[in-house]
Amino acid sequence: MTIRPRDGITDDTTQQITKWLTKCHHAVAVLEKSEHERHLHAQIWTDSPKARGDICKQVQRICERSIKEWDTAQLKVLRSGVKIAYSDWYLDYLVENDDKEPPNIIVNNPPEKTMDYYPTEEQQEDIQTMKQAVDPRFADLEIKCRDYLGERPITERTVASFLADAMFKSRTIKCVIQQRDRVALAKTLYAYMSKSEDIYLFLTKDKEQIKFEKISHYISQQCESMPDPFNQDASQPMFQEHEEIEDTEESNPW
Repeated sequence: MTIRPRDGITDDTTQQITKWLTKCHHAVAVLEKSEHERHLHAQIWTDSPKARGDICKQVQRICERSIKEWDTAQLKVLRSGVKIAYSDWYLDYLVENDDKEPPNIIVNNPPEKTMDYYPTEEQQEDIQTMKQAVDPRFADLEIKCRDYLGERPITERTVASFLADAMFKSRTIKCVIQQRDRVALAKTLYAYMSKSEDIYLFLTKDKEQIKFEKISHYISQQCESMPDPFNQDASQPMFQEHEEIEDTEESNPW
């Protein structure tokens, strides 16, 4: 993160930020430049997941308390300066950067194994997918659903199974109260994941179309229930052989 107030970071703000950083599980912080250009860089590691927005709010409160002329323009700069870390940025940019002056380190408590705190390559790809998605909500649901299903096929039933687990058992997504809305969510997510081209997801089917589909479904079921003449058990021939009866006086009543 980077904290860069308009008139430079003051000693008061620096002390309060330092106090907050020491309460984090692990942190490294560096002060750079002086006067109105003075600013602070830091990287933190938490043992439990923290939302980027929550981190922004905590730093924002400190700035609001310690900077008299704090405004929305400076808040925008702050929010843009808080980012998710995917690597040892504090080393590459702050501590071991030959292009910078010797660092003024004010907090130095990194974890022993920093790589344990960063997202895997697969997780990073999912994050990028979320960022680029037109509909982040369904992109997120698709990622979670595919992770839940594993090797199982994507069907309306398996998608509904995921939603039931995520909503009521694992409780990783918000509940949808109305039954019709839950059904609509399941159908929409299935269509999204299967990249459906079904135009009737956007049209109301007329009576003739519904009747035709019912007949087609009935015929399909009947065909599935009929035995396959080309896949018969050799021990049970489709056409039974009958023993030949000798044409004798005893066998011929005529």
